[in-house]
Amino acid sequence: MKRKFRFFISLLVFLSLPVMANPAQAQNSVRISIAVPDDVAEVLENGVLAQFEVANPGVSVYINETGGGRFGGGGGASSDVTSYLDSELEDVAEADVMLVNANDITVESTRAGYYLDMTPLVSVDAVFNAADYYPTI
Repeated sequence: MKRKFRFFISLLVFLSLPVMANPAQAQNSVRISIAVPDDVAEVLENGVLAQFEVANPGVSVYINETGGGRFGGGGGASSDVTSYLDSELEDVAEADVMLVNANDITVESTRAGYYLDMTPLVSVDAVFNAADYYPTI
């Protein structure tokens, strides 16, 4: 759970970078939506998001609770790629940021462009520790 939480916070920081980089733009309101399971939403609503929003003026975070979440899902597109990708598109359209695990990220969904390739960003981050995250992510 700690690893997933760190990944989520890293994504929030990543999404707030454009706002922090341009003070004139920070005056505009930016709304980020995140899709997380109910238990994670509870943790975020108990102070973490408030701290994030205070540290990032102009950025507000909307939580889309996904019930049990996507964990254990994935499964790939071994039988029907079209149906699988349609289902994935519905899931990723729920929010700007999703809490996922290694089973959720498939070759088919990444090639379809449903997940952002963060390699260029993390490769220039001196403090990013890739060992903290799932290899496929």
